[in-house]
Amino acid sequence: MIILARPVLAQDVTLWVKPRAALRAEFGIDSLQRKFYRPEFSFSWPVRLLRGSRVFADLSYLERISGSLKGAIDFWLLAGFETRVSDAVSFEAGLNHFCRHVTSTYNPDILDLNELVGRVWVREGNLSMGLGFGPYLGGDPGFDELMVVNFNLARFILPELSLESELKWVNFDEIYYDARLAVGLAKGVEIFLRTAHHYDYPPTTYIGARLGSGEPPARIVDTFNVEAGYYPYYDEHKLLFLGGFRLRLLDEPGRRFLVDVDFRTPILAGTSLFAESWPDRMLYAVGGQYEKSLSGGLFGAWYARYDVDMPVDKAIRFRSSLATGILVRNQKDFNRLEKTLRFEVAAGYDFTFDYDLRLRLGAQARPRGLFPLGAEFRVDANSDGQTVEFKAFGAFGKAIEVRPFMGVRKVTYYAGPEPPSDHFSNWITAGISLYTWF
Repeated sequence: MIILARPVLAQDVTLWVKPRAALRAEFGIDSLQRKFYRPEFSFSWPVRLLRGSRVFADLSYLERISGSLKGAIDFWLLAGFETRVSDAVSFEAGLNHFCRHVTSTYNPDILDLNELVGRVWVREGNLSMGLGFGPYLGGDPGFDELMVVNFNLARFILPELSLESELKWVNFDEIYYDARLAVGLAKGVEIFLRTAHHYDYPPTTYIGARLGSGEPPARIVDTFNVEAGYYPYYDEHKLLFLGGFRLRLLDEPGRRFLVDVDFRTPILAGTSLFAESWPDRMLYAVGGQYEKSLSGGLFGAWYARYDVDMPVDKAIRFRSSLATGILVRNQKDFNRLEKTLRFEVAAGYDFTFDYDLRLRLGAQARPRGLFPLGAEFRVDANSDGQTVEFKAFGAFGKAIEVRPFMGVRKVTYYAGPEPPSDHFSNWITAGISLYTWF
């Protein structure tokens, strides 16, 4: 997959002085008659010591899914630095890690690349252009030099029309491309047509919709988060990436309708922390809630949720479940550090695993002169297994709330053979969470 760089207007000076977070989630159908899903979580922070500079990090993936939930999934993890040369010109240096896997299918050949690119950006009004060069570092052999050209144009011909494009010239021989034409609708929703030729993947056309966390009131995205946890003593997994977002489709006094889309990706252990980082499986939870305000400051909701576990690069069929029930909480969003004590309790029926129980407990304090400190306990249970998490954390930041944490976590997987019994030390984890609310 090719990540299209987001156009940044020359007059948008807040990019260089304020933290920024953005979400874009795409879904639809492609010309190979597969459904696709592509979320992108983006974060950037100004560098206080270098005015007009910022660091940024992106996590995204493109999953193409057949009717049996099989298909290629491309992961991108991008980190870099950008500094302004003038009001219209900036220089960017970034490292882009790419890998391609296949769900529920034996896949002996995993494409793994690292792009190191230096790029010059020129931005004027609604137009942004980029030109970059760089080498490939490590990864699969046969990829050496890279040239990248970007051309993005917002609000041309029609106020709602935009174009994003990127061309990659690999080894000055093979050309890959990605071009996207979109029409903006209300509340940060776009419909788009994309044509793309990604690494060793046939040319494909994508038709779908994209949800974005645009400026108010043009958005339906309520919140999103990303978390990375490290397991120092676990022989099977070394990392767990998770994240998700919430859509606020209805928000009126006394009632709301919410949609939550979450994912978890456990990363297999290698010979070291910085060795090959390949996902073991993709786990999704997609749910809806119709919420009503109750007396005593409580909120009650009817919920329905679909969970699916899709092993990666193994010929193991996915496994899924559907649950519905009632939920009660004492604040609108459990993850916000609002009340000293917060909770969320859900109980219902699971059509595959008999019952569905969920418990969230949280507590935090704000010591004078210090950032907030807190702890959380989470349990998900059904007749097949339990997921248990406890962590202690600190929290700082406003536009992007950063929470470093330490704790223990045991996650149940549904698809595949039963994992070996774990020692308690294998549950120990430490990491960082990023939260953004709108």
